[in-house]
Amino acid sequence: MVRALLDGTKTQTRRKDARGWDGFIGRFEQEEPCFLWVKENVWRDPAPGLSPYVADTPVRWGVMKTSLCMPRRLSRLTLQVTAIRRQRLYEIDRADAEAEGVAATNDPVASYQTLWSQLHGADSWNRNPDILAFTFKIVR
Repeated sequence: MVRALLDGTKTQTRRKDARGWDGFIGRFEQEEPCFLWVKENVWRDPAPGLSPYVADTPVRWGVMKTSLCMPRRLSRLTLQVTAIRRQRLYEIDRADAEAEGVAATNDPVASYQTLWSQLHGADSWNRNPDILAFTFKIVR
């Protein structure tokens, strides 16, 4: 999905609704600027002249470090949140799925369903969880 951010085709993201977001939502509702930073996979020892970011390198190069441990200082993308909606996962429509940056298909909602299931488990879509839909703009 980092590639979709860089290409400008991803302007929304969905997260499972959890109490950990309450403070963030409170700041947003008080019209404070709210930002998310993007974690992405990087190559442990990229070749000279190659970007350390996996999304920039079409071929595998050495050992990949997962995004889970990426420190803020290495993030190259910052997202300014412009809207937050609480909804059920099944409420996603065609426009939302396209804003999620899924590949252009005849049925972007089905493509997003596949992506969600890959990220959250095979049965996760069927649970129709409460989610937070964040709309954002990239400020780098």
